[in-house]
Amino acid sequence: MNEPTDVWSLILLLLALFGGIAVFRAVRLVPRSCALIVERRGRFHAEYRAGLHLLVPFIDRERSMVDLREQEMVMSPRQVTTSDDLVVSTDVTVYFQVTDPVRATYQVPNYLEACEQLVVTTLRHVVGREQVGVRVRDVLNWTTCRWGVRVGGVELTLSEASLMSSDARRPLDAP
Repeated sequence: MNEPTDVWSLILLLLALFGGIAVFRAVRLVPRSCALIVERRGRFHAEYRAGLHLLVPFIDRERSMVDLREQEMVMSPRQVTTSDDLVVSTDVTVYFQVTDPVRATYQVPNYLEACEQLVVTTLRHVVGREQVGVRVRDVLNWTTCRWGVRVGGVELTLSEASLMSSDARRPLDAP
């Protein structure tokens, strides 16, 4: 065997392997109704919409793929006390859409969990008023617009109303 030829063959094989890996890491296909957030050296670099895109291998990193379609968040039934001391069980369905994927990625750690917590805290303040769904949607939109998320609608079902006396509530409020 000729040793110099074997060494060059090995070097060419390693270069071809490295080149294949680099091309594999560089080519990204972003599906329709999605946005790809790309970071370069740990900082925001670009937002790519649907189509074929090239990244700089080993320098650019895919941060997140954000779904831009309208999504539905169904929340489990929750007990809410109204200003009239009524305990009401609420079933909530929120329809939302990410309008700014960069903000949705960087303004809040997890926009889905943040939206859910915002719904819960907003319900405590507005249940018992008329047009609760519209009021909840308006309050949610006021906050989520900073996150790049738009709330399209809120469906709210109230059930099991019961009067709760202040004596019955006292043990729950006690430390």
